[in-house]
Amino acid sequence: MKHQDKNNSLLEKVQHIIKNLCDKGGGSIALLSWLSIVLSVLFDQCRQEYWFPELELIFHRQPEEFSNLGTFIFAIWAVSITFIVFFLGVVNDRRYGIRIIDIVLVGRNAYVNLVCKAIAFLAELIVMLWAVLYCREITITVCLYMQIAWMGYFFWMICSAMSEKTIHNKVVEEAVCRLEENGQMGRLLYKMIQNIPYEDITEVEHIFDIFGKIGMTERKFKRNKDRIVCDLAGKLTGYMMERVDNRGRALSIIGEWIEILEKNKDKYNEYIKYGIVESIIDRNYQSYCPDIEDVFDLAVTTSENRREMIIWALTYSFFGMDKAEQKYRVFMLTGILKEMVSPPLNEKDAAFLFHIWTSFYEEDDMHSEFVDLNLKRLWKLMGGSENES
Repeated sequence: MKHQDKNNSLLEKVQHIIKNLCDKGGGSIALLSWLSIVLSVLFDQCRQEYWFPELELIFHRQPEEFSNLGTFIFAIWAVSITFIVFFLGVVNDRRYGIRIIDIVLVGRNAYVNLVCKAIAFLAELIVMLWAVLYCREITITVCLYMQIAWMGYFFWMICSAMSEKTIHNKVVEEAVCRLEENGQMGRLLYKMIQNIPYEDITEVEHIFDIFGKIGMTERKFKRNKDRIVCDLAGKLTGYMMERVDNRGRALSIIGEWIEILEKNKDKYNEYIKYGIVESIIDRNYQSYCPDIEDVFDLAVTTSENRREMIIWALTYSFFGMDKAEQKYRVFMLTGILKEMVSPPLNEKDAAFLFHIWTSFYEEDDMHSEFVDLNLKRLWKLMGGSENES
């Protein structure tokens, strides 16, 4: 077992080193191409005898073979160019609201890597012509294998860029990295949230899946993961309402979203629906935003969680009463929500209310001895008097 663990550890270190080299060298295919060019040209220039007979069998060529081999390599190169031309024709197509070119260019040093690959691919052609003209047998053989590798790489790149699984993984990976670094959602997820067709439930379910994967990642964030999922769902809802700019249509879309979430409770993070509710409350007095009571009546009339969602909305309203200098408007909203809670709030709801209340704070703040939880306002929400301590 110890020996196996050592081997696994060594393998992980080697993989890490190779990954770093690939990132710095423009990607694995570009790095391999540059190494093959340099080494094959050097060995051809040395003009030494082959070390092993087997190597001579692989690399040795008769002079009349070079033109035929060069033609064959050029044909493979032309197939690779066909793949590139096809790819350039679809780079502006969208998958889940994201352009394919944006998917390809995600990650650190993406543009540099792409340029390195382009230069390496063209350099292979130039070196191949040199090898044919001057009968360099090692170089021409290596060029043959590398052109086959390039052709396979371009085919894989096209299939990968259009793969649903690849897109999901890249969106999640970039979002997790950005959230870990600076708390931002990531470029791909931002584009997806802004550009998906909001009335297409299949597309929306894909983004719900991504929210769930972000919430389940093992990476450590400064903020609570459920809070992050809640905020992402709120941004999605906000962008949707602004883009639709129609109260009735927005109400219909939100109703479908919550219905999907309620039907698939085990599949989706429950904080997605809470994020939707919070976004509606934040924009409750915008002309494009549906009334919160209409949302509950339309979406969760028969749901067991209807009361919990209303309590969440009520607690959030109390918590954000001073937001955007609209205290009097939020105060009116809390009155409406209180009337909707059936049965009314009671002592049994205290633990749930406190859980909701503390979920609005940053995770780091909860470990600080100076955090102010504003418990007086929570006490008032629970029915206590302001004069009671």
